[in-house]
Amino acid sequence: MSEQRHLVPYLESAVEELITNLHQLQEEKSRLEDTWRREKMEHEKHLKRMEEELDNQVKEAEVKMRLKAQEEVEEERKTLQSRMDSEFDKLQSHLQLMEKVYSWLRTQPTEQRDVRLDEVRTKLDEAVHDNRQLRMSLLDTQTSIALMRSELLQLRTMYEEKCRELS
Repeated sequence: MSEQRHLVPYLESAVEELITNLHQLQEEKSRLEDTWRREKMEHEKHLKRMEEELDNQVKEAEVKMRLKAQEEVEEERKTLQSRMDSEFDKLQSHLQLMEKVYSWLRTQPTEQRDVRLDEVRTKLDEAVHDNRQLRMSLLDTQTSIALMRSELLQLRTMYEEKCRELS
């Protein structure tokens, strides 16, 4: 038994050391858990900031695309309006010319009127031909615009799909 008493201080020392080590390990575990939580929160904040930045970039890209599409549509509208105004002016000038010729023909004697009438008919035929060409050109332009609008709609749809994929 005396040998066992002699071992008690060693056992007590070993138990105290184990308890101390256990406390140190628990403290280390607690510090590591705190560090892990802080890092996790930082990563989550960073990911959220990145997500917000990406959302902002997508929104900016959407705005730019819309503005660009609007500018293109407006430019095409202006071009079409200009062409239509030009064609209208041509038709107006042809009409004025015809009115002048008709008025002039009424004042001419009958023989001269017949000769002049042939000339007027020729000019009228040319004007009618020009008018048809202008109408065909207008129809071509309207068709082109319809196709461009269709393509723009397809591009917009594709762009919106890409934006949804990125979201």
